[in-house]
Amino acid sequence: MRKQHEADHLRTLRTIEQATRLEQEMGLPITRSPQRNIMRDYMATYADKVRMAAEVRELPTEVGSPEQHAIAKQVFANEKCGVGEVVKVIVASKPVPRKRIEHKARSGAIETIIREWQQFQVTTVEREGDGLFVYVNDLASYTQAPNPTPMGTWVIKQRFKRGAIDPSKVERR
Repeated sequence: MRKQHEADHLRTLRTIEQATRLEQEMGLPITRSPQRNIMRDYMATYADKVRMAAEVRELPTEVGSPEQHAIAKQVFANEKCGVGEVVKVIVASKPVPRKRIEHKARSGAIETIIREWQQFQVTTVEREGDGLFVYVNDLASYTQAPNPTPMGTWVIKQRFKRGAIDPSKVERR
């Protein structure tokens, strides 16, 4: 959505600039300059607001046990997970049992797929280049699931990047 808005802003600015050039070529009084300046100011303000919205202001409260921390560190140490340099680990929820039953029609028959697992959420602060970024990770250990789901081992079920965080906010916690 952000990229679409930025593309729309650039398209509008180009249209205004094109209209200004057309006025110049036709020898008409130039009336589009104020609109061009307003649009440039708007684009700068929009970019600032996007940056501010992407910045993480607070880290979640720690609620985990030492066992959960050990699990999280073990999962993040696995290179297959694709996790960067972890600066801080915060266990943000207690383990919760989950169950999902799906029914799929295949080759004229109905197949039932049952998944059962334990899940908890871990927030990580990771170094990327010169900055620190916050990631939210759902860790899961499956007790029942179809192949090739790993059983009995903790894996990252879902992961997303929340945004950048000021290093001073990481040190305080």
